Amino acid sequence: MKNFNISTLKNLVTNFDKFLDRFIFMNLYYRTLQSFRHTFFLFCLFTFIIVTKNLTFAEPAAGFGTEDNFAFTPAEKIAVLSKAEETLKWALSSTNDALNTTPAEVFRKRITPIELMQAAAILREKNKIEASIKLRELLSYLNPTSAECFDIEDRLGNTILDSFKDDAEIPQVRNGGNGGWNGTGLNSTEFIRKGAEKFLRDDLTAAEKIAIINSPKKPIDLMKAIDLLISTGRAALTRHYLKKFLDTKITPAECAEIVNEIGMKRLIQIYTSRKLAPQGEQTVNLILNESKKYWHDPEVIAKAVNNLTIKFDKRKLDDERLSLDNFTPSIILPESLKTFQTIWQGGHISVVQLLSKLSTVNNSTQADEILTALLSIGGDVKESLAVSLNSDNPILLKNAIRGLNTVISQDEIFLLYPIAFSKKAGVSAEIKNIAYEIILSKSGAGVSQKNNIRNDIQKNSVNALYKRGRDYYSQNRHLRADENGYIKLWNWNEKKLSAEYIQLKLPDAYRLLAYRYAKLAYETADEHDSNFDNIKQFYAAALFDYISFMNGLDNPLDLESTGLIRVAASLSLDQLNRIITDAISEEHFEVARVAATAWRHVGDVQSFISDSGVQIHPLIRAVGASDRRLRFAALETIMQLNPQLAYQGSSIVTDTLIWFSRAEGRKSIVLLHPKLSEGTRLAGYFIPLGYSSEIATTFRKGFILAAESPDVEFIAVDSDYNSREVAELVRLLRKDNRTYNIPVAVFRSEPQKKPKTFAGNPSVMEFQLMQKADRLALSAPFSNSLSLFYPRPASDETAQFIESDLLKKTSTVIVPAVIRSEQAKKSLSWIKRSIIAADSGQKIYHYENLEEFVSRVVHGFQHIVEGLEIAAEIRSANMQLIIYDIAADSSLPISIRQQAAQFFESSIKKHGILLRGKQVQNLYDRYNASETESKESQNLLSRILDIVEEKAK
Repeated sequence: MKNFNISTLKNLVTNFDKFLDRFIFMNLYYRTLQSFRHTFFLFCLFTFIIVTKNLTFAEPAAGFGTEDNFAFTPAEKIAVLSKAEETLKWALSSTNDALNTTPAEVFRKRITPIELMQAAAILREKNKIEASIKLRELLSYLNPTSAECFDIEDRLGNTILDSFKDDAEIPQVRNGGNGGWNGTGLNSTEFIRKGAEKFLRDDLTAAEKIAIINSPKKPIDLMKAIDLLISTGRAALTRHYLKKFLDTKITPAECAEIVNEIGMKRLIQIYTSRKLAPQGEQTVNLILNESKKYWHDPEVIAKAVNNLTIKFDKRKLDDERLSLDNFTPSIILPESLKTFQTIWQGGHISVVQLLSKLSTVNNSTQADEILTALLSIGGDVKESLAVSLNSDNPILLKNAIRGLNTVISQDEIFLLYPIAFSKKAGVSAEIKNIAYEIILSKSGAGVSQKNNIRNDIQKNSVNALYKRGRDYYSQNRHLRADENGYIKLWNWNEKKLSAEYIQLKLPDAYRLLAYRYAKLAYETADEHDSNFDNIKQFYAAALFDYISFMNGLDNPLDLESTGLIRVAASLSLDQLNRIITDAISEEHFEVARVAATAWRHVGDVQSFISDSGVQIHPLIRAVGASDRRLRFAALETIMQLNPQLAYQGSSIVTDTLIWFSRAEGRKSIVLLHPKLSEGTRLAGYFIPLGYSSEIATTFRKGFILAAESPDVEFIAVDSDYNSREVAELVRLLRKDNRTYNIPVAVFRSEPQKKPKTFAGNPSVMEFQLMQKADRLALSAPFSNSLSLFYPRPASDETAQFIESDLLKKTSTVIVPAVIRSEQAKKSLSWIKRSIIAADSGQKIYHYENLEEFVSRVVHGFQHIVEGLEIAAEIRSANMQLIIYDIAADSSLPISIRQQAAQFFESSIKKHGILLRGKQVQNLYDRYNASETESKESQNLLSRILDIVEEKAK
């Protein structure tokens, strides 16, 4: 097997196949041989796979990395190597005389010059130096042309050719002929380079020589040479200059110049040509990416915008009679083309600067030129002009109206309604009349009708704006998002007083558009219109939604700076209540949250109590809603109102106070598995992510754990339970407001192989499982999209993916742990206040198992101080004993123990000594046992005894 190679294996398979065919034809042991034939063929095939799999190729050296060189698949490399070995075997078995007498055409049928040299390079890479030399010595017998020599030099590169010179290679002897060239006494490297030089010197056309004779170095000159060489079909030479181009340093401005000079048609040809790959694709990508930087440079665009009015021939402009009725780039004068092209390529950056220019240009001729440039950009420029109508700048308003007049259709006239009927102080009567005249002309109203239809136009315009805003608010209008779920919109930045191009997630885009049209409808509507109250209420709701998005879900809401108090104060309490009620029913929870926050500033406790006496108040509905941010906002409003009389729904407030106070500010999950040991193992994968886990083996226990803890961020259920049980659990979770929005990950029950991970991501196998089961498999009777299937985690990386993917796909934004902790502290302070109020006769909130609750808070240690404060207010021997236990616990920090001692003293002073008999004796025993403790600890215990003895006197 010493000389065994792939070709030998192929011949063995082929010949044995023919051999057996002859026997089979003779019907000798037909079935046996047929079976043996298949078995032997499979054996050979298996051996072939093993051999090819174990063939290793060294990584290409410099110059070997392109598709034209050696970026081959393993199978392609094997094919080239096999051909080289066959040729080598044939060549070595022949004499030089035989080779000399062999026609080049016959030799070329076995291997071409390029294939020969590529094979020689591969053999050398495999350290088969002698075989590589033998192949290269055969080059002269292939009689390569000078063009082929140039192609070989281009494909192999200088590094490979230089490496050949180190080998003891016999010089070539050339006879010439067959389109070749005469060369004697040269090794293969010299042979190829001499031939390439001849090609560059003699075999080029006059035009090609002109293109390269001066060895162009500037990027623009190189691209002009490339442009000419492409037209003459010189692929190898073109690649040579593309490589040179890629090696040069080039600026964004030079790339922009190349795009202008060469044109996109030629660049596309370079990019798509297989003969020029991969240099062609790399070159075009470089040019386009760098030129984009140039055209998106604000300074470059600003200069182009400023040059607009400078480079125009005023007389020619007057002759052309440029007007807003005839916007087209075709009338632009030649000397301004470069300026316009920079503006067109600049995209939305150009739009912003042109709009800024329009706010200062009061000359109609100059404004027309800027509008020409603006409207010729295309795309969503119309929207940028529409949002500019929010400006108080009269010059920009006038120019924007004139621009819109050119491009809006009859169906889009509503864009001008807010200006025509505006109540803003900055909109003059002249501008209103311009807008109104355009509306009339677009609507086709005659002169006699103009005075009679004004009210109808205003009413119809308000209804159109109101309807469009409601459609966006309810997400009934389709918006086309990109592949990442983003929408790009123009918006008016009221702080910067300019239009801006923003990118928003789809839900946020709906919020912005709803607010925009609600505001326009509100500003356009007549206060005496019968529908005005509904429009005003909708405007407030859309504003609340928009402000919440701008502010962030968990950031403090500044009602003064956002103008919310002013808007809320303009509403009646009945309107504000309706906003909360409607928002909850429509699941616009952010609207209800902001409205509930605003209620405390515009309403009063008397209104709250009187309304609650008739029916459940909207704030109480909010406290019982499924969105925890809304629940706490409503709870905080009621606590700040601080009712002194009983009201309907106080029990809901009590339960909510207790629930929020249980938060410990930690990340937690509930994991359900019928086997405790297996559930604990699965929960271990989530520990590195910072989660503490509560394990439940029954659905009832799992539900209770999830419902009672405000810290549960998601629930994991193993599908070893049957699907009906899992479905019942999910339905149960969705019925309770405490668990309604908690996402659920259902782990698949199929046995999983140990996953292979790549760069910290789950394996392909796991992704395929997710794709099959994503968004609830058909076999899962769950109706809520907050429940998703995942493979059972088998690594920390898989657990991390499940966490991030679950939150992303269910659109769950977790309330941060630090905020949950702050909410718990506030709730405990309100509970303490209500207990104190109850002692004075205001028994509004009734707490069941209060001592058990306080004991749980104190021993949870997250809010131990707040728990001790409440314990000190409760008249109970158990509470005094709990406070003392904390003060006497030597494992706690001395600062906590000292605070506990102060609360113990406070309880004694307020309620007297409630401890009796043995409980008091235990205090003395504990002090006597502190002999080995610190002086501070002994003094603290002594102080407690002094407090008891002083009170007992």
